[in-house]
Amino acid sequence: MANLITRREFLLNSIGTMGLLAIGMSPSSSASQLDKSQLAQDTIPNLEVILSCDKEVYKAKDLKSWDYWENCPRIDANIYNRSNKSIWLVRVLDGSEVRWRFPYCYFEVFDSKGNKVNKFGGGRCGNMNAIRRSDYVLVQPNEGFNPYYGPFRLADFDVIRPDRYKALFTYSTSSANDTDWLGDLGDNDTQLLHLVPRNIELKKEVIFQVI
Repeated sequence: MANLITRREFLLNSIGTMGLLAIGMSPSSSASQLDKSQLAQDTIPNLEVILSCDKEVYKAKDLKSWDYWENCPRIDANIYNRSNKSIWLVRVLDGSEVRWRFPYCYFEVFDSKGNKVNKFGGGRCGNMNAIRRSDYVLVQPNEGFNPYYGPFRLADFDVIRPDRYKALFTYSTSSANDTDWLGDLGDNDTQLLHLVPRNIELKKEVIFQVI
């Protein structure tokens, strides 16, 4: 595979042989020690999703205002590593939210009757930006990461009518095919892609109300 490196090569390239000797590690032992610090690829990671809305109740009159972007529900989605080893995860990519590429990372919204809430707007560009080195995040034990970089705004969803709504978050890495992760604009950085577990399926919901 193009651009593929092993754990040992990644460590050697990062700090060099002299750096390994300086911290008491030999090149021959670096790979095994790095492997021990991370989850095996066939291990299902122990992850927990915590969602939180900026409010529990929203006023319909505020959501119907011209400043809907500022008043719409905002949700923090954080994925916590509850295992005792570090894990590589990938942030939301261009196309993740429409399930064109992995990781799938998206919200769905349902009303009190279980009907899926419509989204505003039309289509989107058919191209997707390349995956970059900064899209990979090493999550340490008991630490979390937000795949969206910040709160996710439900600005595309029609939640302006009074009702009780459920926002369902999904994060999935369940594709072993590397091409399912790549974009078509620019050069894809795949050096760390083989370290990302391909068996993650996370779902979590949060409830909010519009009055």
